[in-house]
Amino acid sequence: MPMIPASLLGVRSELPVACHLDAGRLDLDEYTQQNRRAARQAWLRAEGARVGSQRPARRRPRDPEEVAILTQLAKARLDRAIASGEFAGVEKRRYRLRVFG
Repeated sequence: MPMIPASLLGVRSELPVACHLDAGRLDLDEYTQQNRRAARQAWLRAEGARVGSQRPARRRPRDPEEVAILTQLAKARLDRAIASGEFAGVEKRRYRLRVFG
């Protein structure tokens, strides 16, 4: 049974410490067994914060029919925005998008 000093674990009370403490040392196997779920949740939160809130890139390429439909929808949306004055070209490579009123 490996024993590790409690001070070396560096756990910031995000994980519950519910295991046998003996003179500042704890049983790592017991600690791991009792706190596996909390450790996984803490790890997932940390990974989510590290990676950011961005969705991962699409791994599977779109089929040609889906690409054509999405392109047609995007063009129709742009044409509606231009016709309503919501989107306007100000000068070369500069545009104005009116979101509110």
